Amino acid sequence: MTLTLARRTPSEMSYHSVHLQAESLSLSVGGSVYDPNVGSDNFSQEVLMVETGGFRDVTETGCVGWLDGFKERLEDNDNAVEVSFEEACEIDWTLEPDASAWERAATEHNSGEEPDDD
Repeated sequence: MTLTLARRTPSEMSYHSVHLQAESLSLSVGGSVYDPNVGSDNFSQEVLMVETGGFRDVTETGCVGWLDGFKERLEDNDNAVEVSFEEACEIDWTLEPDASAWERAATEHNSGEEPDDD
């Protein structure tokens, strides 16, 4: 499932996106700029990727910027912010939460251990 907040003007578009799949969570930011004399250019950056198997990739300054930008978009009253929501994954919402998951993740991260593949 994906939640995207986008802002468009005649020459620019930018977005902040949350993407949740059965085995991963990611935050990304991107956009494009258009100039009729030059053409267009686009950018995108994944600032956080966490997978259930233990893989993590994070850009700390990118995460802070993403959070600030996402909050700014939610509070933006001057420009129309487009919200899109797609549900295209197969998450089993009936699974019981693992009460020790956060504690294990913190312990494994701080110790440098590889997570168990239970």
